[in-house]
Amino acid sequence: GFVPEAKGFFELLEKLQKPDGSFAINYNPDAQSAFFDFGGDQNENDQPGMLPWGVSRVLDATGDTTWAAARWPAVERAANFLMSVSESGLIGKSRDLWELETGESWTYSNGSAIAGLEATAHIAQKLGRDGSRFAARATAIRAAMDRQLVTQDGWFGRGSKNGRLDARLEIANLALASGGFD
Repeated sequence: GFVPEAKGFFELLEKLQKPDGSFAINYNPDAQSAFFDFGGDQNENDQPGMLPWGVSRVLDATGDTTWAAARWPAVERAANFLMSVSESGLIGKSRDLWELETGESWTYSNGSAIAGLEATAHIAQKLGRDGSRFAARATAIRAAMDRQLVTQDGWFGRGSKNGRLDARLEIANLALASGGFD
């Protein structure tokens, strides 16, 4: 029910997006500059997936392909970033969701990447474009998560850190359930 607000928010994200498709950790209230931007693998890889996911949600709610097509360059940059930071099947090194520490690959960030890549494939299809490479990458990340991020007890650990699974429980991983993870 808040379509204008949602559109405005994702248009703002488009303006804040870095040229490589990623985002700084956070921004000043005027939305003109980053408050914290640690660059490279020191920022969070859970953020780029939000842009395509949100644009996809607005597109599905409104059917506004003109608006979505105008967002496509930013959506594709975010998805390409998520594809470019991949290593060993998982997305690359980044700061964790709580902005406290850096690890090889966090479970929540991988789930966010999957949501963003699947959304990009969905938007591409709605716009008559080929999004199969984004869907394929999402499938590959999901398989890598199953191989590398599940604890011996069968739940997703926090992520990969120092070459090992950090098996601690991470409350944010509960959000993965809404994306089809079990």
